[in-house]
Amino acid sequence: MSPADFYNLTIAEATLIANQYKVRSKENYFLNYIALINALGQVSGGRNFKPQHPFETGTEKSSSVINKETRDETLAFLRERIEAGE
Repeated sequence: MSPADFYNLTIAEATLIANQYKVRSKENYFLNYIALINALGQVSGGRNFKPQHPFETGTEKSSSVINKETRDETLAFLRERIEAGE
């Protein structure tokens, strides 16, 4: 970008450019961080090390398992609250 183009920017445009630069810098930092972890893990982790893939989201597991009894208790509680509110 030439100096003339820079001085012709509005404040909103300059703010957008600065914010995007921060976002891109943060993304590059995390990519380099994951690359460093993978490199160190490959060197010193041995066979048990599994490299992290920055672009794979993976499968998220549920933290709690809901059984039928818990579900029925929760539904009964909610129905009582709804009926009491009417």
